[in-house]
Amino acid sequence: MVTCARAIHTKGSVAYCFEEKAKRTFLKEKALSLGIPEGRLFSKLQRGQEIEVLGKKFTPEDVLSEPSPGRKFVYTGDTKPSGRLADFFRNADALIHDCTYSKDEEDLVEGSAHSTTVQAAEAAKSADVKALYLTHLSQRYQDPKRLEEEAREVFKNSFVAEDFLRVKVAKHKTQY
Repeated sequence: MVTCARAIHTKGSVAYCFEEKAKRTFLKEKALSLGIPEGRLFSKLQRGQEIEVLGKKFTPEDVLSEPSPGRKFVYTGDTKPSGRLADFFRNADALIHDCTYSKDEEDLVEGSAHSTTVQAAEAAKSADVKALYLTHLSQRYQDPKRLEEEAREVFKNSFVAEDFLRVKVAKHKTQY
């Protein structure tokens, strides 16, 4: 599912969220222990249908795991810090966040509608994000690692994004 939220920048600026649907796993051993024979009845339960075996009714709820959340990836584009976006970021596996300035130049943020390293890191931390990738760094910074270190003072799992960076977001484990 793809959703968007208004970013705090120029008119029409948005942040995007890409999120997989929550998944449930069919618990074969549980179905067998309940006396449900393998075959077409398993298929019916997996398709969301109720079944009956020897006069006893079973629903998919009886043989499916608890839902495991899908992966969540959020990209802010240019944005000024805003608590309004915290719920949008909440529990993201990866957040790519605007980070135009160092923490030492917070005064420049007010007129620019961009974020500092610390502001991006605070946004990630407050929303329980798993990993933060800083992007849109000003060309004035010769050493991007310095900005990464600033962010890590607030949010340990912070990284400076680079051109063509690929990040693998692991699937969530199924809850049994």
